Amino acid sequence: MAEKDLYKILGVDEKADAGAIKKAFRDQAKRYHPDRTGGDKSKEQRFKEINAAHEVLSDPKRRQQYDLMRKGGFGGGGAAPDFSVFQGIDGIEELFGSIFGARGFGGGSRVVYETRPFSGFGDGFGAGPRPRASSAPPAEEVVRTRDGHPVTKRGDDIHSEVEVSVDEAILGAKIDVPTLDGHVTITVPPGSSSGRKLRLRGKGIGGRGDHYVSVKIVVPETVDARTEELVREIAKRAPVKLKR
Repeated sequence: MAEKDLYKILGVDEKADAGAIKKAFRDQAKRYHPDRTGGDKSKEQRFKEINAAHEVLSDPKRRQQYDLMRKGGFGGGGAAPDFSVFQGIDGIEELFGSIFGARGFGGGSRVVYETRPFSGFGDGFGAGPRPRASSAPPAEEVVRTRDGHPVTKRGDDIHSEVEVSVDEAILGAKIDVPTLDGHVTITVPPGSSSGRKLRLRGKGIGGRGDHYVSVKIVVPETVDARTEELVREIAKRAPVKLKR
């Protein structure tokens, strides 16, 4: 058996019910939450493991698949686990690596999510990752924040975009954005153009990387005559140098 076990991480029996798992998670989370550990990296790592363990064991389908792996179903002649159910859990691949060995989840090839060349933040968000076998780490993958927002993971860094209105781009604004650790408020500086990247330090994977938020300006689809007049006035009073 591996040196780490999700049940042992939470301090519960493998037959523990949902209530026991929830209580154990709350007790452990209070003890190791980064807000209470004064920047202790080992305790931050412990909190990350506790959170990942809870994400798996509190979900019946994920727990079933984990139990299958834990009992040797992967690579042992039994039914293969559905790895797609673990998508979006921060740190789960790293934790599974420590549980099932450096060769992968139970031996043989390591399962990762389908990667693709980076092409911005367009239609790619709509498609979920497809499991495949690979010996190389993913160059890029779509993961989800705790409240389900899709973001792009590249190494230890996270990339996403935030839509802003024309007035917010010109005048500046404070906007809530989802991160792996929950929502945070970012400041969009006055005069921000589409493509400007705002950096959230330490908001990447496991606190190691950063979270980069790209500004995307959204303009009205239609305007009335008065609005058009005002826009033309702005163009005259504040001309923009364009590279064309």
